[in-house]
Amino acid sequence: MAGLTADQVASLEDLRRRLSALSRNLLTLHSQFNAATRSDDLQGPFKTVASSLHELTRELSKHDDLLSRTVVFPNANYPANTASGVSEHLLATHLGLATQEWIERGQQGAKEASSAGVLSDTDRDRLWANAPRLALDEARKQRWGADYTLAEVQAGVENVTTGLRRTLVVPEDDDDEEFDEESEDDADDDVDADEDSEAMDVDSATAQTKTAATTAPSAPTMPPMDLLDLVAFTETGKTMNAALKSRLQPQNKR
Repeated sequence: MAGLTADQVASLEDLRRRLSALSRNLLTLHSQFNAATRSDDLQGPFKTVASSLHELTRELSKHDDLLSRTVVFPNANYPANTASGVSEHLLATHLGLATQEWIERGQQGAKEASSAGVLSDTDRDRLWANAPRLALDEARKQRWGADYTLAEVQAGVENVTTGLRRTLVVPEDDDDEEFDEESEDDADDDVDADEDSEAMDVDSATAQTKTAATTAPSAPTMPPMDLLDLVAFTETGKTMNAALKSRLQPQNKR
């Protein structure tokens, strides 16, 4: 096989540097990852690793043809006796079992993530159609504007730990009935408003249809004005023929 050109060697060296940087970033992220680490502290190293992976993937795709044709072998100056383990690791054509399982796990997770969690058009329309009713049901379960939720009141407010210094007030039960009645009245008003808007839309559409049916285009009473006459009229207030006649009259008198 022919030797590599200077550009190809530079490309391989650039890939080596990127792989080395990615390895260091992964080690840094692994050293900082423990149970006591805050998620905010991991955002910086995570973004660095993600950026390195993105750039490395782009470079590998760019030099895919070169990498598929390149064969690595030690020359006569390589210390095979003292560095045989390194050469065997570099010349290995198959991935290790742990690495292969990790890659397969990642590919399977990507397939499951891409196929799950996507609603069809019918399911999405049904969800939006039921959203107002579900929101109203959830609203009725809460005590809006109060210091405690309905669930906390039912379980006992003495068991709630708020950490606040001020004394919280528990509303009376009458507020629940008033809230339920107001919620039902609001729901009825919304339904009536929807029916009124639909009726108005129907009446408006019917009126427009009748107006369009009774209104017929009227026939023109005069022929359309010539473009030159229109321009002359806008500038002089006269038609083209009248403007020419007014200009020719002094010449005829002479």
